[in-house]
Amino acid sequence: YTTVDVQTAHDAVSADQSAQLLDVREPEEWAETGVPDGAVLIPLAEVQSRAPSELDAGSPVYVICRSGNRSRTASETLVQLGFGQVYNVDGGVTAWMDAGLPVQAYQP
Repeated sequence: YTTVDVQTAHDAVSADQSAQLLDVREPEEWAETGVPDGAVLIPLAEVQSRAPSELDAGSPVYVICRSGNRSRTASETLVQLGFGQVYNVDGGVTAWMDAGLPVQAYQP
């Protein structure tokens, strides 16, 4: 996987309809901060079991968490599952919001 900054991730997901943004935080975190627009929500502990059926392994996946630690772990898992274009979003949602990038309210 490759590590990218939040602006690169936002621009890529905005420009490429096949690009996926995966948020691996926990539901209480999604509720606390909101979630990046269009993100697929799968907690880190469920990535191994859910990603193969909920994400397209042939399309880019940008992985985000709160600060960048869990997203690295999730990125490694996706690579092991055969995902070919995996990008770890450096700084996580904290950096995303600091950059003024859009988030939406979490809807359970």
